[in-house]
Amino acid sequence: MNDWPVIEADPGAVYSLETMSQLSGISSVLITQYYEEGLIQAVPGEPLGPPTFDDDALRMVRRLESIRDRCGVNQAGLRFLARLLDELDWLRAEVRRRS
Repeated sequence: MNDWPVIEADPGAVYSLETMSQLSGISSVLITQYYEEGLIQAVPGEPLGPPTFDDDALRMVRRLESIRDRCGVNQAGLRFLARLLDELDWLRAEVRRRS
């Protein structure tokens, strides 16, 4: 199990691939794989530049890695779970918005 540093959410934070790797304890190769498979999203920006990521992507990388480590879920399972986690986050936000 990873001992990730506690990070306060910063809605404006943008992280490079290297910073994402340092903050998550996950290799940049695996983060790139998650990005290329659509499991995490980059911050919209320069289409020709390297991707940058926000707190949502950092949180998702940590979730996916935790699931992969603890449950031995393969890439197909991670894709499925990533969609469910995204939907769960959206539903929680919708409930908060309506309250």
